[in-house]
Amino acid sequence: MEYASFEEVAAAFDESALDLDYSKRDLDASYDASSATVITLSGDSTSVQGAGAQASAAGVVISSAGTYIVSGELTDGQLLVDAGDDDKVQLVLAGAIIHNEDGAAIYVRNADKCFVTLDAGTENNLSDGSSYALEDDSDEPYATLFSLCDLTLNGSGTLNVTSAYRHAVCSKDDLVVVSGTYNISAVEDGLRGHDSVRVRDGVFTIQADGDGIKSNKDDDPTKGFVSIDGGAFDIQAGDDAVQGKTLVRLAGGSMVVAANDDAFHSDSKNVASRFCGNRNGAVSCSRDRIAAS
Repeated sequence: MEYASFEEVAAAFDESALDLDYSKRDLDASYDASSATVITLSGDSTSVQGAGAQASAAGVVISSAGTYIVSGELTDGQLLVDAGDDDKVQLVLAGAIIHNEDGAAIYVRNADKCFVTLDAGTENNLSDGSSYALEDDSDEPYATLFSLCDLTLNGSGTLNVTSAYRHAVCSKDDLVVVSGTYNISAVEDGLRGHDSVRVRDGVFTIQADGDGIKSNKDDDPTKGFVSIDGGAFDIQAGDDAVQGKTLVRLAGGSMVVAANDDAFHSDSKNVASRFCGNRNGAVSCSRDRIAAS
């Protein structure tokens, strides 16, 4: 169904119709190292052991479904996922440092779904430059970790993302975070999922000049929401700490926020929360639902 305005989308909103669940694969951060392809980064070069990936002048290209273990440092290049429409790709970051001066450090151009697993006991770093070399008539990619398909982050390691261009982590579909530790600095938004953002657990330190966590789809009453079931959050935002176009749902976890605009903001005035959505902070409150303007 097509809607003439966001007001019609908001009027048709039905929280019971939202997909708030996590798939078994979202929750499973395990992998079989014996059958995985190993990608080793070294300065401005890459070596690949196994099938499905190929070193390129720009870094490495992954072209098929499978599990890929990534370690080492790429000083100026990109890990590109360009697989089939039905392919599920698991990227295991096991002490990976990737900097791309003129584009996304990790770009998931095509796949059915991409899982980024933070290997236990490892620290991983993604960063970019302040300008991207984009194709004509395109503004994509526009995040240090950018995916055109559903993106899941899991594992027990640490991911540091520094965005000098726009957003830090962005999916054009659903962004799901199950676990891990995240230190994020972005000149625009920190965590952004166009269709939705769902967080089950994790530790998050987010400094964003724009919004800390955001979902902005505005033409579907079952999309455009942020749902947080757990995790520990420290968010400093130049705009809103958490923004969901249709809904902000805070069902668990703990938050410390400092926001120049709203702590929690929904254009449809739906903020289901055990927190108060007052400006420049969040404190426990007894109300189940509050209105955000």
